[in-house]
Amino acid sequence: MCRPLSIGLSLFIVCATHAQEQFGIAHSNYAGTDALPLNPARLVTQWPWMDINIIGADVFAWNDHVYVTGKSRTLLGEMRESMHTSANDLFVFNESLAGGGRHAFVHARIAGPAVALSLGRGSIGAHASTRACVSLTGIGNEFARFAFNGLTYRPQHGIRYQDNNLRVVGAAWTEFGLSWSHLLVAHDFSLFSAGITAKYLIAHAGAGIGFDALDYTVIDTARAVVHDASGLYGLATPGMNVGNGFGCDLGVV
Repeated sequence: MCRPLSIGLSLFIVCATHAQEQFGIAHSNYAGTDALPLNPARLVTQWPWMDINIIGADVFAWNDHVYVTGKSRTLLGEMRESMHTSANDLFVFNESLAGGGRHAFVHARIAGPAVALSLGRGSIGAHASTRACVSLTGIGNEFARFAFNGLTYRPQHGIRYQDNNLRVVGAAWTEFGLSWSHLLVAHDFSLFSAGITAKYLIAHAGAGIGFDALDYTVIDTARAVVHDASGLYGLATPGMNVGNGFGCDLGVV
């Protein structure tokens, strides 16, 4: 009697945490070459004997200020309407009213040739891909609302704001990786595997800016005053090869 009850309760106790993107792919037994750049330990116990990728692409974007819903309704209304949602329901963009700074992350990847080979308790793989990412942290709530609503957002006109921790970092690079993983423990329902990916990296671009002080006032829809702005920035001129090096991914499952 206790087992079904505990399982039922666990369905309602859900915790949210920050993790990598492509969550479903990372835990799939059919991930194959998609598991290579995410976690090399995921190569073990893959069902396909061999998986080959020729070319692919993906884009991932995340932020904690703007979110998309269907028609605005209560939780119970959402559950009721989900049973017979019509094609006329339009997406609604909303902004969070929670406190604290805002963050955003964008990642794009062109997945080149890759292969994953299962060898029983061990697996090997290789991949090539070009990636670009941009990370924004320390965005003030007011700055985020101006970004979402534009300078026409009258409730914040004529008020002086300060953002002292705004950071923007971006990079683009190509990577070539070799992966190896091994199933260390297989007992009853327990599996323990570990893997490593060694990568050679070729940089294409990199830039970053950090504001130690950003003091501003938006007067109206056409005027804004920056009282103080100071910080540091760095830039690597874009090119086919503006730097190179080595990287390593370690994973356990």
